[in-house]
Amino acid sequence: GGGGEDDSLPSLAHTAVFSTRTGASGIAEAMLRPGRRRPASLLAHSGPVTALALSPGEDWLLTGSTDGSIRLWSIPAAQCVAVYRAAAGPVWGLEWSPGLPSFFASVHADGAARVWHTARPRSAVRMFHTFARSAEALAWHPGAHLLMVGASDGSVRVENVEEGRTGRLLVGHRAAITAACWSPCGRLAFTADVEGCVRCWDLAAGKSEGPVWAAGSSGRGGAS
Repeated sequence: GGGGEDDSLPSLAHTAVFSTRTGASGIAEAMLRPGRRRPASLLAHSGPVTALALSPGEDWLLTGSTDGSIRLWSIPAAQCVAVYRAAAGPVWGLEWSPGLPSFFASVHADGAARVWHTARPRSAVRMFHTFARSAEALAWHPGAHLLMVGASDGSVRVENVEEGRTGRLLVGHRAAITAACWSPCGRLAFTADVEGCVRCWDLAAGKSEGPVWAAGSSGRGGAS
Protein backbone atom coordinates (compact mmCIF):
# COMPACT_ATOMS: atom_id res chain seq x y z
CA GLY A 1 0.00 0.00 0.00
CA GLY A 2 0.98 3.64 -0.34
CA GLY A 3 1.67 6.24 2.26
CA GLY A 4 -1.99 7.27 2.41
CA GLU A 5 -3.30 3.83 3.38
CA ASP A 6 -4.88 3.88 6.82
CA ASP A 7 -7.99 1.72 6.54
CA SER A 8 -7.23 -0.26 9.70
CA LEU A 9 -6.92 2.70 12.05
CA PRO A 10 -10.22 4.53 12.49
CA SER A 11 -10.12 8.21 13.31
CA LEU A 12 -10.60 8.70 17.05
CA ALA A 13 -10.55 12.19 18.52
CA HIS A 14 -8.03 12.43 21.33
CA THR A 15 -6.23 15.51 22.58
CA ALA A 16 -5.01 14.46 26.02
CA VAL A 17 -1.31 14.29 26.75
CA PHE A 18 -0.24 11.09 28.49
CA SER A 19 2.79 9.25 29.72
CA THR A 20 3.34 5.51 29.92
CA ARG A 21 5.32 3.08 32.04
CA THR A 22 5.86 -0.66 32.00
CA GLY A 23 5.82 -3.12 34.85
CA ALA A 24 6.85 -6.68 35.68
CA SER A 25 3.20 -7.51 36.29
CA GLY A 26 2.39 -7.20 32.58
CA ILE A 27 0.45 -3.98 33.11
CA ALA A 28 0.95 -0.86 31.02
CA GLU A 29 -0.39 2.38 32.45
CA ALA A 30 -1.51 5.44 30.52
CA MET A 31 -1.89 8.63 32.54
CA LEU A 32 -4.37 10.89 30.76
CA ARG A 33 -4.29 14.64 31.32
CA PRO A 34 -6.49 16.58 31.72
CA GLY A 35 -9.75 15.02 32.85
CA ARG A 36 -8.39 11.87 34.53
CA ARG A 37 -6.66 11.82 37.87
CA ARG A 38 -5.97 8.11 37.91
CA PRO A 39 -4.00 6.19 35.29
CA ALA A 40 -5.80 3.81 32.95
CA SER A 41 -4.37 0.37 33.74
CA LEU A 42 -4.14 -1.73 30.59
CA LEU A 43 -4.12 -5.40 31.62
CA ALA A 44 -1.87 -6.15 28.72
CA HIS A 45 0.11 -9.37 29.01
CA SER A 46 0.79 -12.53 30.97
CA GLY A 47 4.45 -11.54 31.39
CA PRO A 48 6.50 -8.36 31.88
CA VAL A 49 5.93 -5.55 29.39
CA THR A 50 9.26 -4.98 27.63
CA ALA A 51 8.48 -2.54 24.80
CA LEU A 52 6.21 0.43 24.07
CA ALA A 53 5.52 2.50 20.96
CA LEU A 54 3.12 5.43 20.78
CA SER A 55 1.59 6.37 17.42
CA PRO A 56 2.39 9.87 16.08
CA GLY A 57 -1.24 10.91 16.57
CA GLU A 58 -1.18 9.70 20.20
CA ASP A 59 -4.30 7.58 19.70
CA TRP A 60 -2.65 4.15 19.57
CA LEU A 61 -0.22 2.34 21.83
CA LEU A 62 1.72 -0.82 21.02
CA THR A 63 2.93 -3.00 23.89
CA GLY A 64 5.31 -5.96 23.67
CA SER A 65 6.03 -8.58 26.29
CA THR A 66 8.12 -11.56 27.32
CA ASP A 67 5.01 -13.63 26.57
CA GLY A 68 5.83 -13.18 22.85
CA SER A 69 2.78 -11.10 21.99
CA ILE A 70 2.26 -7.55 20.76
CA ARG A 71 -0.96 -5.72 21.58
CA LEU A 72 -2.50 -2.68 19.92
CA TRP A 73 -4.44 -0.39 22.27
CA SER A 74 -6.88 2.40 21.63
CA ILE A 75 -5.83 5.10 24.09
CA PRO A 76 -9.19 6.97 24.11
CA ALA A 77 -11.11 3.72 24.71
CA ALA A 78 -8.40 2.18 26.96
CA GLN A 79 -8.93 -1.22 25.36
CA CYS A 80 -7.01 -3.73 23.27
CA VAL A 81 -8.13 -3.90 19.64
CA ALA A 82 -5.65 -6.44 18.21
CA VAL A 83 -3.09 -9.05 19.30
CA TYR A 84 -0.08 -10.02 17.18
CA ARG A 85 1.78 -13.23 18.00
CA ALA A 86 5.14 -13.97 16.44
CA ALA A 87 7.34 -16.17 18.61
CA ALA A 88 7.64 -17.74 22.02
CA GLY A 89 10.43 -15.41 23.11
CA PRO A 90 10.32 -11.81 24.33
CA VAL A 91 9.61 -8.76 22.21
CA TRP A 92 12.48 -6.33 22.80
CA GLY A 93 11.53 -3.35 20.64
CA LEU A 94 8.64 -1.71 18.78
CA GLU A 95 8.48 1.28 16.44
CA TRP A 96 5.82 2.78 14.18
CA SER A 97 6.72 3.37 10.55
CA PRO A 98 7.22 7.06 9.69
CA GLY A 99 4.73 8.14 7.04
CA LEU A 100 2.99 4.75 6.90
CA PRO A 101 0.58 4.81 9.86
CA SER A 102 -0.73 1.27 9.35
CA PHE A 103 2.70 -0.35 9.68
CA PHE A 104 5.05 -1.01 12.60
CA ALA A 105 8.16 -3.08 13.24
CA SER A 106 9.27 -5.31 16.10
CA VAL A 107 12.45 -7.10 17.18
CA HIS A 108 12.51 -10.37 19.06
CA ALA A 109 14.65 -12.72 21.13
CA ASP A 110 14.55 -15.28 18.29
CA GLY A 111 16.83 -12.98 16.26
CA ALA A 112 14.14 -11.77 13.89
CA ALA A 113 12.84 -8.35 12.92
CA ARG A 114 9.25 -8.29 11.76
CA VAL A 115 7.14 -5.71 9.94
CA TRP A 116 3.39 -5.76 10.59
CA HIS A 117 0.25 -4.24 9.13
CA THR A 118 -2.21 -3.33 11.87
CA ALA A 119 -5.10 -5.05 10.06
CA ARG A 120 -3.21 -8.36 9.71
CA PRO A 121 -2.48 -9.70 13.21
CA ARG A 122 -2.04 -13.35 12.20
CA SER A 123 1.30 -12.94 10.46
CA ALA A 124 3.96 -10.35 9.70
CA VAL A 125 4.08 -8.88 6.20
CA ARG A 126 7.90 -8.98 6.31
CA MET A 127 10.30 -11.03 8.41
CA PHE A 128 14.07 -10.68 8.50
CA HIS A 129 15.58 -13.58 10.40
CA THR A 130 19.22 -12.67 9.98
CA PHE A 131 20.63 -12.91 13.51
CA ALA A 132 21.81 -16.02 15.31
CA ARG A 133 21.22 -14.23 18.62
CA SER A 134 18.57 -11.91 20.02
CA ALA A 135 17.59 -8.78 18.05
CA GLU A 136 17.71 -5.93 20.56
CA ALA A 137 17.23 -2.54 18.86
CA LEU A 138 15.57 -1.09 15.77
CA ALA A 139 15.11 2.20 13.93
CA TRP A 140 13.06 3.08 10.84
CA HIS A 141 14.72 5.17 8.16
CA PRO A 142 12.87 8.53 7.73
CA GLY A 143 11.89 7.38 4.25
CA ALA A 144 10.27 4.23 5.71
CA HIS A 145 11.94 1.93 3.17
CA LEU A 146 14.80 0.77 5.40
CA LEU A 147 14.91 -0.72 8.89
CA MET A 148 18.10 -0.79 10.94
CA VAL A 149 18.32 -3.68 13.40
CA GLY A 150 20.96 -4.39 16.07
CA ALA A 151 21.58 -7.71 17.82
CA SER A 152 23.04 -8.94 21.09
CA ASP A 153 26.20 -10.19 19.32
CA GLY A 154 27.05 -6.68 18.08
CA SER A 155 25.75 -7.20 14.56
CA VAL A 156 23.92 -4.35 12.83
CA ARG A 157 21.99 -4.82 9.59
CA VAL A 158 20.03 -2.44 7.39
CA GLU A 159 17.02 -4.30 6.00
CA ASN A 160 15.27 -3.24 2.80
CA VAL A 161 11.62 -3.30 3.86
CA GLU A 162 10.33 -2.17 0.48
CA GLU A 163 11.96 -5.04 -1.41
CA GLY A 164 11.82 -7.57 1.42
CA ARG A 165 15.52 -8.38 1.40
CA THR A 166 18.40 -8.11 3.84
CA GLY A 167 20.63 -5.15 3.17
CA ARG A 168 24.16 -4.34 4.23
CA LEU A 169 25.93 -5.45 7.38
CA LEU A 170 27.55 -2.68 9.44
CA VAL A 171 30.81 -3.98 10.92
CA GLY A 172 32.42 -2.40 13.97
CA HIS A 173 30.67 -3.21 17.25
CA ARG A 174 32.01 -5.94 19.53
CA ALA A 175 29.22 -5.94 22.11
CA ALA A 176 25.42 -6.10 22.27
CA ILE A 177 23.62 -3.26 20.51
CA THR A 178 21.45 -1.22 22.88
CA ALA A 179 20.12 1.58 20.64
CA ALA A 180 19.94 2.79 17.04
CA CYS A 181 18.68 5.90 15.25
CA TRP A 182 18.87 7.84 11.95
CA SER A 183 19.61 11.46 11.21
CA PRO A 184 16.51 13.36 9.98
CA CYS A 185 17.93 13.46 6.43
CA GLY A 186 18.44 9.70 6.47
CA ARG A 187 22.10 9.83 5.43
CA LEU A 188 23.69 9.05 8.78
CA ALA A 189 22.97 6.10 11.06
CA PHE A 190 23.97 5.92 14.74
CA THR A 191 24.36 2.81 16.88
CA ALA A 192 25.36 2.21 20.51
CA ASP A 193 26.41 -0.86 22.43
CA VAL A 194 26.49 -2.16 25.99
CA GLU A 195 30.19 -1.34 26.42
CA GLY A 196 29.57 2.39 25.95
CA CYS A 197 30.60 2.72 22.30
CA VAL A 198 28.64 4.95 19.89
CA ARG A 199 29.28 4.71 16.15
CA CYS A 200 28.21 6.88 13.22
CA TRP A 201 27.77 5.45 9.72
CA ASP A 202 27.53 7.36 6.43
CA LEU A 203 25.32 5.05 4.41
CA ALA A 204 24.88 7.51 1.55
CA ALA A 205 28.61 7.14 0.86
CA GLY A 206 28.20 3.37 0.66
CA LYS A 207 30.57 2.83 3.59
CA SER A 208 29.74 -0.12 5.85
CA GLU A 209 33.17 -1.55 6.71
CA GLY A 210 33.74 0.65 9.72
CA PRO A 211 32.05 3.84 10.95
CA VAL A 212 32.71 7.47 10.03
CA TRP A 213 33.58 8.04 13.68
CA ALA A 214 33.25 6.27 16.98
CA ALA A 215 33.26 7.38 20.63
CA GLY A 216 34.06 4.96 23.42
CA SER A 217 33.59 4.97 27.18
CA SER A 218 36.43 6.05 29.45
CA GLY A 219 37.56 2.48 29.70
CA ARG A 220 37.85 2.07 25.92
CA GLY A 221 39.39 5.37 24.89
CA GLY A 222 38.03 8.58 23.44
CA ALA A 223 36.60 9.54 20.06
CA SER A 224 38.26 8.21 16.97
